[in-house]
Amino acid sequence: MPKADVLNQVRRLTARGYQEVVLTGIDLGSWGRDSGAGSLADLLALLIEEGGASRYRLSSIEPMGLGDALLDVIDSAGDKVARHLHLPLQSGSDPVLRRMGRPYDAAEYLDVAAGLVGRFPDTALGADVIVGFPGETDGEFEETCSFIEHAPLTYLHVFSYSDRSGTRAALMEPKVHPETIHERSLRLRELGERKNALFREKLVGTDQRALVLKERTPEGLFVGLTGNYQEVLVDGDETLANRFVWVRMGRPLPDGRWQTVPVRKEPLAHSGVSAR
Repeated sequence: MPKADVLNQVRRLTARGYQEVVLTGIDLGSWGRDSGAGSLADLLALLIEEGGASRYRLSSIEPMGLGDALLDVIDSAGDKVARHLHLPLQSGSDPVLRRMGRPYDAAEYLDVAAGLVGRFPDTALGADVIVGFPGETDGEFEETCSFIEHAPLTYLHVFSYSDRSGTRAALMEPKVHPETIHERSLRLRELGERKNALFREKLVGTDQRALVLKERTPEGLFVGLTGNYQEVLVDGDETLANRFVWVRMGRPLPDGRWQTVPVRKEPLAHSGVSAR
């Protein structure tokens, strides 16, 4: 999408009262390379300056697309860019990554992830992982588990490999037995839950900026969304809806949402509908 079209669309959304805008697309990090319009960093900087939204969020982005220029824009934007990124990993084993045709190895991915979290410690950092890619040995799967254990990831999206007609992978042998794929998927999901629990423990007692949605719980509490993608419960009246508030994180509840205490409410920037 041309830069001017993106800017105009964001302005239309913010004029209708939307407070947060998510930038999404296939291979988002390569935006502008084909047209010569600049980079994703340039686009994000423009939107922050002229788009009018109170917060921007980036969807899934390839790890090699997360360069210093983009990190500098995120850093200078402060709370206007959500501390939440999703970097597809697929495997923590270099031989599997080579068979997949991924343009990075495990060490390169780790450098990107560690640099990001080192700069923004409270970032929610997710990854996609494919289990049972053709030829994945027990040893290669263990490499993936070990990699994820040590990487600064906070959640996983685990996918079981299945053949798709016409793809190069569909012709690869040997196939991993479905039962083995299922067992490995369970292990990775459990690992992802442990990583997420560790991340959430670090957030206890911190202050986070949350967008209060129109959604309410049966008990009458508002649901809010923090920059690092935590759903929080906020007590307040109707004036909170579609506004940003700072909350102090209490403890996560069994359903994954958080008990919080409002710290302060931000001035109302727009009126209109909630973005959710």
